[in-house]
Amino acid sequence: MAPALLGVTGGFVGGRLSSPPPVHAQVRPGVIPLQRAISAAPVEARGFVLMDEHGLKRGELGFNGRGQPTLRFFDESGKVVWTGGAVTPLPLAQR
Repeated sequence: MAPALLGVTGGFVGGRLSSPPPVHAQVRPGVIPLQRAISAAPVEARGFVLMDEHGLKRGELGFNGRGQPTLRFFDESGKVVWTGGAVTPLPLAQR
C-alpha cells in the first residue's frame, strides 16, 4: 500500500509542479469583464458602431433609409468597403 500511495502522491506533486499557472486576460479600465457583461436580458439598440483602437469607425450595424437592417464595414479613411443587409449587397461600384 505504501508504494501505491507514494506513487499517487508523487504523480500529483509532479503534475502540479510541471503545470504552468493559469493565464488571465488583463482588463482595461472602463471595460466590463465578459462574465459580468453576459446577462439573460437582450441588448436593444437602434444601431451599433465598431471602433478601432484609434477611435475610427470601422463597422456599423443599423438601418438604412428604408428601415432595413444593414451591416457596413469601413476602411481607415472612412470609405465603405462592404455593405450587406436584408437585400442583396451592393457591388462597390454602386455605393
